[in-house]
Amino acid sequence: MAITCRWPAVRDTPWKGMHVHETTPRAASLVARVLTTLGGAALVGWSFVADAHWAERHVLGAYCATSRGTWVFARAVPWIAAALGLFAILKLGPVLARRAERLHGRGAGREQARAVAQIAVAVAAALCVGELVARGQHDRLMLGARSPPADGREAPMTRFDPRLGWSYFPGRTTWTRVGDRPIAYAVDADGDRAASSDGRADPARPTILFAGESIAFGYGLPYDETFVHLVGRDLGVQTVNLAVVGYGNDQAHGRVLEALPRFDRPLAVVTVFVTDQIERNVDRWRPRLGLAPDGSLVSLPAASGPRLMKLLERLPYRGDEPLRVTAAVLRATAEAARARGAIPLFVMTNYGRACLHDEGDEPWIVDELFVRQALPYVRVDLDPEDLLPGLLERHPGARGARKIASAVESALSLDRLAH
Repeated sequence: MAITCRWPAVRDTPWKGMHVHETTPRAASLVARVLTTLGGAALVGWSFVADAHWAERHVLGAYCATSRGTWVFARAVPWIAAALGLFAILKLGPVLARRAERLHGRGAGREQARAVAQIAVAVAAALCVGELVARGQHDRLMLGARSPPADGREAPMTRFDPRLGWSYFPGRTTWTRVGDRPIAYAVDADGDRAASSDGRADPARPTILFAGESIAFGYGLPYDETFVHLVGRDLGVQTVNLAVVGYGNDQAHGRVLEALPRFDRPLAVVTVFVTDQIERNVDRWRPRLGLAPDGSLVSLPAASGPRLMKLLERLPYRGDEPLRVTAAVLRATAEAARARGAIPLFVMTNYGRACLHDEGDEPWIVDELFVRQALPYVRVDLDPEDLLPGLLERHPGARGARKIASAVESALSLDRLAH
């Protein structure tokens, strides 16, 4: 008797496609679990190798803890990372795995993809509009700095500078009001702040050069209250104020290089340093100094990319480039001073709260930039009573200027200057 076997057609098989539909949710669940486990393990591993100053180096705005709260946060970051890593492995991973399995099981992937695409289109449109606005504002600022207004309005104090970004108009006095005081900012023929705009420093006299930003410039103070003037008066030497408001260390270095050849007897180059300048040193939207592969300083042009990329600089993380560039610029400033027989001196002070440090030790940022590089410095911690009046004011007042002047005078004794 013949036996005939009849296999059902594939289209009649009730389990056709079952393998695919069952496997997809399981695969999505596995991927979610693996990714969260790997991420959690990376956080736990990083917590064992991170040093105590990682948060100050990469996260805190002042590059140091300035309050007990930020100090505790900085020291707790590795522990927080370890806790988050364990949470991702033990709790978040299983939750995401189950959610991924349910979503793929219900076939909701297409709906989510459509919603994400709509959000992406809206974000792209907003970014385009924001870029147009940012470019318009940037162009107006640059045009205004290149050409003073001709409609009777007050002329600006600064001008466009192709090498430094901006500098002061020479031979001009600008009046402003800081608090309830009218302040005159006189800039001499060399573009330096001076007692009057119609004068000029004597290149033959022994001279101390001062460089820096708004604190060194003497923002909010009459000229005779600035520490630059006080040092010159007390030591009986000529002082020249090269500082420009808003400058980074590289721009201050550029002004020093410009000024040194003008003077026959430069005695010292005093550079004010605040931690806010570290981020300014890598502002790619202006001409700046950067590092070549061999570690030497090179001039870099201003970036021409999307202006909205500047928003990325506000993210709460930074790499190591700002510190490396800053260290190289400070070394170069000291070398330029010594090459002319002048004493280099750096004044580390604070714009806002001072850096916290253990008793008898320096703040880590001071150790990083000055102690390890054997650069001569003085640290002047300004207290609230040393600042100009005002709720949000961070610049030194007359008392703070006197404090800085005393520290500089102690470091630059007459005996040292004579030699």
